[in-house]
Amino acid sequence: MKRTPLAKVGKRAKSYRSRDDKARRDCKARAGGRCEYCGGAGGTLHHMIPCDDLEFRWHPANHVHLCWEPCHAMFDRPGGRFLLWAWFRRHRPEDFKVIGHRSREEA
Repeated sequence: MKRTPLAKVGKRAKSYRSRDDKARRDCKARAGGRCEYCGGAGGTLHHMIPCDDLEFRWHPANHVHLCWEPCHAMFDRPGGRFLLWAWFRRHRPEDFKVIGHRSREEA
């Protein structure tokens, strides 16, 4: 009897995987493996601002490397997107211009 995989991955998801992986690697390299918010070197991960524009999904300005606790948890809670935008405005003003431009287009 042939077994069916528990989670089937669609063609679109497969095509996004390589670009997502590259975006994660580039983001981590830019941050030097440290949290871009607090500078901690503990368990870090990649955070992406959700958007409907697929090209913006992989834009370098849309990614930030954060530690799991407390930084990622802080930005992931309700209202956290505004905290992240404020951080971008102070620490990455060129990226904020791109993010702010995209958010105004969606509004």
